[in-house]
Amino acid sequence: IYTTLLNVFIFVVVAYMFYKTVEKHNVTISDNFLYGSMAWALFGISLRLLNDLDVIKSIFLLTPFIYIEILSLASASLFLLLKYKPMIKTHRYTLTYWQIWMKIPLISSIPFLWLNITKAISKGSINFSYFFLTLWLWIISLLLIALARNKLNTLKPIWSVKTLWFQMLDALSTFVAMTFLGFGEEHLLAKNLISYAEKMNMTFYGSGAWSFLVLKIIVVYFALYLIEKYITDIKEKRLIKYFIIMLGFIVGTRNLLNILLNS
Repeated sequence: IYTTLLNVFIFVVVAYMFYKTVEKHNVTISDNFLYGSMAWALFGISLRLLNDLDVIKSIFLLTPFIYIEILSLASASLFLLLKYKPMIKTHRYTLTYWQIWMKIPLISSIPFLWLNITKAISKGSINFSYFFLTLWLWIISLLLIALARNKLNTLKPIWSVKTLWFQMLDALSTFVAMTFLGFGEEHLLAKNLISYAEKMNMTFYGSGAWSFLVLKIIVVYFALYLIEKYITDIKEKRLIKYFIIMLGFIVGTRNLLNILLNS
């Protein structure tokens, strides 16, 4: 429990410091900032998987060090780009500094993801079927959210849709990994909830992971309801949703790659 709480605390503190620092440079929480952050998160996940798959074993590839390292690199590169605002122009396209900030980690992730995939292939542990099942369920969830958006005012803002959808990536990847692949749950609250469902014999395919999926939908929707009802400042709304989106994306993407690589 103490390790879980410490990791959450460190993530929140480091992420908040990152935000306060970029705020001083008049960076707003925009789509560009969100997608760039996701690219840097993917880079961090590709490094973390090196440790999970025993490609490279290092304490610096584990939580909380990987958070600090990636946020430091993301901050430094963003500040340099904001200061000089370079643009790469060719006869076909133009790359703005936001696009450069996003492409740096995406390109950097490729060799590390390739190392992870190569390692998984050598172990014979690539798992395409459940990987694509998770993606299919995630796409279906977006369609359901879009339908619900027509009825629920809480989901009218597009960032509310993004928040719930990326949290669904976490929930669905956890559901698939635990129900069909026998993965364990590391986070305390989810672990206890799933254990309780199984103890009460409320299972699906022998797992209580469905309970985490249901709880996730309820909790995230209620959080969005409170945000829309009681917070009037648009910047504050965006900031809170940004953190919730990033948590869902980081955990969900790592789960999804663990499913693919069976790690």
